[in-house]
Amino acid sequence: MITEKRVEVSELRRIFQEAYGLTIGQTFSSMVNYILDQKFGKDPYEVLCDDPSQFYHGFKEVFSDGAEIALSMVGKVLVEKYGVNIPFEGFTAILAKGDDSSKNKFREIMEKAIMSGKNSFPNGMNNPR
Repeated sequence: MITEKRVEVSELRRIFQEAYGLTIGQTFSSMVNYILDQKFGKDPYEVLCDDPSQFYHGFKEVFSDGAEIALSMVGKVLVEKYGVNIPFEGFTAILAKGDDSSKNKFREIMEKAIMSGKNSFPNGMNNPR
C-alpha cells in the first residue's frame, strides 16, 4: 500500500482532474474543483481521501444528476486508462456507501491507479515489467 489506508491527496487530484479533462474538459474540471472547494471549505480531494461518501454526496448535492454521470466517467477512465478492475457495484456506488468496506475498496482502486500511472511510459502504454 502506498500509505496506511490513505491515498495521497495530490495523486487523487491528479487522477480525477485527468479523468475530468479526458471526459468533460479542463474548463469544467476547473469549475468542479472551485465549486467543491467552496462547498467543503477545504480541498475537495482531502475530503475524497478522508471520506469518499462525503465527497460523493457533496458532489451530488451541487451537480445533481450530472454528478452520477461525471463520477461514472471517472470510473470509466480508471478502467480504460489505468486498467483498474472496478467491482460489480460500480465506482459511484462505492463512493456513495460510506461503510468501511466501501472506503477500503475505494482506496484499493485508487492505489492501483496510482501504481499503474507510475509504471506507465510517457505514451500511456503500461510498462510490461
